[in-house]
Amino acid sequence: ILIQNALRSETEQQPLLRQALSQADEACEKILAHPVFSLQEFNIVGLSQGSLIARYIVESCPTEHPVRNLVTIGAPNNGVEY
Repeated sequence: ILIQNALRSETEQQPLLRQALSQADEACEKILAHPVFSLQEFNIVGLSQGSLIARYIVESCPTEHPVRNLVTIGAPNNGVEY
């Protein structure tokens, strides 16, 4: 499942958190619509912000089967420092 960033004009109109939630909802919808993910447990690998989207799927997406493994790489799970 590929989730891409919105076009620049769309991103300027939405706050950063809303963009991330929108991407997470899109990922969940794609997983629920794909027939393979309803057959058995599956694994998720997330990179950077994708790790947060992957975590959202594990915690909030109502899949038929649970996620077997979640692998995150470079995830800002504890937030970021300015």
